Amino acid sequence: MPPRCHLRPATLADLDALQTLEALFPVDRMSRRHLRWALTRARATFLIAEIAGRVVGYGLNFYRAGCQHGRVYSIITHPDYRGLGIATQLLTALEAEARNHGYARMQLEVQTSNTAAIRFYEKHGYTACGLKPGYYDNGSDALKMGKTLQP
Repeated sequence: MPPRCHLRPATLADLDALQTLEALFPVDRMSRRHLRWALTRARATFLIAEIAGRVVGYGLNFYRAGCQHGRVYSIITHPDYRGLGIATQLLTALEAEARNHGYARMQLEVQTSNTAAIRFYEKHGYTACGLKPGYYDNGSDALKMGKTLQP
């Protein structure tokens, strides 16, 4: 039986752990300053996944005034904890929070070469709805994906 994962809102006390997780991304890492902004000033839902008190993942939604959709900005699980359903828990919770904020649709971008992430989002009902050439800081393209949320 896998260890129990607990989700909770991220706080400034999580900044070091978030920066450690962020370093796992191959491109477009959020700086410490950007993480702090997301924690304190952004219109966002920032969730931490913990197992036995250890931060093992996070999920982040951004919300824009006047926009018709929420945006999954980032989901990551520490490699030692992948395959336990943590990313699914985070995505489900982010979608629920978006519904609570009045959004009926979610959108996200994913690197076109990240086939595992694309399959993950497809498995959860996301479909391709566009391409953003040169979107990432290394010049790679992003696949734009979206999903209509069920009430």
